Amino acid sequence: YWYVTLEGGASFLSSDNKFNFSSMEGNYGFGVGYNFGDYYRLYGKIGSGSYTGEDAERYWVVTEGNYLQATINISADVIGLIAKTTDKRLELYPHVGIGQTQFRSTASVRGEGFKQIGYDNDNKNNTQGTGINGRKVSLTIPLGMELAYNVTDRTDLYADATSFLTQSDLLDCIESGKNKDAYSTFNIGLRYKFNKNCIEPKEHQITPDEVQEAIQEALEQQKAAE
Repeated sequence: YWYVTLEGGASFLSSDNKFNFSSMEGNYGFGVGYNFGDYYRLYGKIGSGSYTGEDAERYWVVTEGNYLQATINISADVIGLIAKTTDKRLELYPHVGIGQTQFRSTASVRGEGFKQIGYDNDNKNNTQGTGINGRKVSLTIPLGMELAYNVTDRTDLYADATSFLTQSDLLDCIESGKNKDAYSTFNIGLRYKFNKNCIEPKEHQITPDEVQEAIQEALEQQKAAE
């Protein structure tokens, strides 16, 4: 069956920054997918979000960052695969995919003023990209886990945690050379399923010929017993 999703929640930068809840921002996304073989899903998602952050010494502070993303993903219901059943309320889907992130950010750097990445302007402190409105473009690998609850046959409520591993070291405007940057999301979502029909086996209809054969067999057994 086909399905659509709508989700939203928190967004976090995962680069050379220290983590704290004050840097939590938001994101939202839409998805379209197909469920096949009872336990497997192939789906695409598009979304947008924002982020901020700072390093431990406050050498740099990302005051503004946002991204657009599009991914294709595959997942499998491990609870269903282990239990070998689709008659359950809870589903657990680890997932992996590939896609693209287009981002831009502004950072204040100690002793250097501000830097910008991915904006559509000719400012000397800005490095333009090749994406939408000058955004920087990066290959992205999303890795995550989804826990879903079947509210009805057609609707699911789910929680999803995903890390998006990019191939860029510039999400925070600082090319440290230590590691590639990433961002993470934690979302609550709703899934609506189309044409999810449970086909029940047809009950066997007894024909008149079968009734006659049964009566004849019973009479023969009674006669043989006499």
